[in-house]
Amino acid sequence: MAKAVVNEDYIMKELDTIIAWMVALGLPARNSRYARYQEHINKFYRSGAALLSEEGNQSFKELSQAYRECIDIYIVYKCFEHVKHPNFIASLSKVVAGRDVPDLESAGESRNFLFELLVAARFHLAGYAIDFDETSDVVAKRDGLVVRAECKRLVSEKQLEKRVNYAANQLALAAETADEEAIGIVYIDVSSCILSDVRQVVGTRDEAEQEINTGMRRFVIRNANLLETLNRKHIDVSYATCLVGTLPIWSRDFVLHTSASTAVRAAETLNDEKYGQLKQVLTGFDETFTRLF
Repeated sequence: MAKAVVNEDYIMKELDTIIAWMVALGLPARNSRYARYQEHINKFYRSGAALLSEEGNQSFKELSQAYRECIDIYIVYKCFEHVKHPNFIASLSKVVAGRDVPDLESAGESRNFLFELLVAARFHLAGYAIDFDETSDVVAKRDGLVVRAECKRLVSEKQLEKRVNYAANQLALAAETADEEAIGIVYIDVSSCILSDVRQVVGTRDEAEQEINTGMRRFVIRNANLLETLNRKHIDVSYATCLVGTLPIWSRDFVLHTSASTAVRAAETLNDEKYGQLKQVLTGFDETFTRLF
C-alpha cells in the first residue's frame, strides 16, 4: 500500500510548466485537456451544487478525475522530464490526445498508455533504468535484473482473463526475440473494478488507506481461482500478475489522498528461485509514489 497526501495547489501551479514541457517535445498540449483542467476544477467550486444531488455528485466526480489526471501527468513529468526518446514521446502523445475527465470505467487509449508510463515511473522511482528502445510496455533494469512488463487496464472485471492472456502472449513473443533473459510480469490496472467497493469520501487519511486495501482484497478474493489458473498457465513467461488500484479518495477535511494498493499473485507452483527473484524485483515498488509528494 502506498499513499500520499497531495498538495493540489502546488501541482496545479506546476501544470503550466508540464504543458510547456510537452509542447517542447512537439505535442499539442496547449490544446489538450491538461490546459482545461484548471477550468474544470474552478467550475466545481463555482457551481455551488449540493453534493448529494445528481448534478453535484457528477461535478464532484469530475473534480476528482481532473485532479487525478493532473497528479498522474505530474508523476510522469517528474520521472521523465529529461527523456526525449521517440518511443516515450509516441506514448505520451497518446496520453495527451485523450478526452477530458475520462471515467475510469470507459476511458480509452489515453488511460492505457498513461498506465504504462505510470508503471515505468514506479520502476524508475524504485531505482530502475527504463529502456525505451524495447517494444514491451515497460523494460526496467537494476542490479543485473531485467524486468519485462506488459500493462493492461480493465474497464470490466469480466475482461480479466482475456487481458492477462493477451499480456502473457506479448511477453512470450518478446522472449522469442530478446537477446537477454528477463523476468516477465503482467500488470493489470483494476481501479475501475474496485471503484464500487471504495468510498470516495472518508473520515481520515488512515480510512482512505483502509478503503482501497479493502477494495483490492475483495477483488483478489473474487478472482483468486482464476488468477491461480492464469498464473500456472503462463508460468514459463510470467512470474506473476501484479494488480494495481489507484483512486482519489477525499477525507472530510477536503484533503485529497492519492491511494494506491498493489496485490501480487504468483502461481503456487512457482519455484523458490523465481519467487526469490520476484521479491527482489518488487522491493521498493509499493512505496514509490510517496517519494514525490
